[in-house]
Amino acid sequence: MPLSEDENNLISLFRGINTPQSKLKKRNTKGLIESFESICERVIKRYKVKENDAESEIKQAWKFIMHGEFSKLTSPSYIKNNILFVNCENPLVRQNLHFEKREILKNINCLPHCSNIKDVKFL
Repeated sequence: MPLSEDENNLISLFRGINTPQSKLKKRNTKGLIESFESICERVIKRYKVKENDAESEIKQAWKFIMHGEFSKLTSPSYIKNNILFVNCENPLVRQNLHFEKREILKNINCLPHCSNIKDVKFL
């Protein structure tokens, strides 16, 4: 299957081969080849790749939130309707965490972007 003109231009750019100006389509770049860095920056901004959200903050601070061995036996799963769902390794861990739910929620609410978390459910 032959490659499109855009795909050929991209491969040429990666190889360091200049594409003739006559073959470049006029777009927002006014016919100039856009650098790989600028494309990456635009994609990161558009899809908010590097933005910290509640889930990423919780995953980074998991050892702070879950003290002791519980941090190794649990993992944050997802957030839905301001409720954090946490995977637990076994039912005993889940039972013990219910007793510490208030403290866990307090630790979570101290993190940036996490003040809206209202509950924790253990799976």
